[in-house]
Amino acid sequence: MNSGGTQRRPLGRLRRGAIVEFTGAPGSGKSTLASHTLERARELGVDVVEGRAILPVYLENGPMAWLVRNLLPFAAFDHRRMRFHQQIEHPLLLPRFAVRHPRGWRRFRAELERIRVETPGEHARIQRWVERGIRRFVMARARSSHLDLVVCDEGIAHRSITLFVSPQPQLDLPRLRGFLASWAFPDAIVQVRASLERCAERAWSRGVPKRLEGAGDAELRRFLEACATVSAEIAQEARRRGLPVLEIDNEQPNPKALLESPQCAALVEALL
Repeated sequence: MNSGGTQRRPLGRLRRGAIVEFTGAPGSGKSTLASHTLERARELGVDVVEGRAILPVYLENGPMAWLVRNLLPFAAFDHRRMRFHQQIEHPLLLPRFAVRHPRGWRRFRAELERIRVETPGEHARIQRWVERGIRRFVMARARSSHLDLVVCDEGIAHRSITLFVSPQPQLDLPRLRGFLASWAFPDAIVQVRASLERCAERAWSRGVPKRLEGAGDAELRRFLEACATVSAEIAQEARRRGLPVLEIDNEQPNPKALLESPQCAALVEALL
C-alpha cells in the first residue's frame, strides 16, 4: 500500500480493485489521460497499478504465491518465482479466461480464423497482441482484492480495435457488436474522443502505427475513423451492461492544455 497521503478508494460506484480502461482512436489523448490519472492516484495514496505492470503484483499475491514461498528457497525467490510462473502459471492464463468467458473465447477464436483467411500476414501479430491483453486481464482480476485500482490504456475491451480494424478498416458493425456482447469487459470505461483532424495531426507528429507506415492521409483517416467507431461501440456496450462510462472530448492543442483543462480535473475527481 502506498505510504504517501491518506488512503482513498476509487469511484464510489465501483468495488475495490476496479479495472478502469481508457479507449479512443490513436491521437485522441487516452494515453495522456491514463498516465495522468495513474500519477495523480499515487499522489493521493491510492494503491494503483497500470495494466501492463500487473505481473509483479500477481507474482507477489497470485494463486500460486503461497505454494512458491513454501516450496522454493527464499534466497532465490524472485528468480524461481518467475520461472515457476513462466513454466506453470503462464500457460494456464488463457484456459482460465476460456473457462470464465466461454462465449467471448469462442468469438475470439472465430475472429482469428477470419483474419487468418482474409489477412494471413496479420494473423500471428494480432493473436499475440490480443492474448497478451487477455493474460493481463486475468492477472488483474485475480489480484483485485490486493489493489484499489487498475488503470489500463488499451485494455481488454480495446483489443476489439485490434481484431476489427488492424487487419483492414472496413468494419462489419453487426459482427463487431456480436463480438462485444460476448467479450469480457473492465469495470468502467473512459472514452476519449477527438475530431479526425486532431487525431490525424497528432498521429503524423508522433508517428503513425507501424502498419500504416507509407500510407497516405486518406488511408490514415479511414483507420482513425474506424477506430473511433469501435471505441464508440465499446462505450455503448458498456452502458448496455450498466457499467460507468466517462466521456472526454479532447480538442486541446497539446497534452499540457488537456491536463490543465476542467474536463481532466473532473475525470480525476470522478475516478479518485
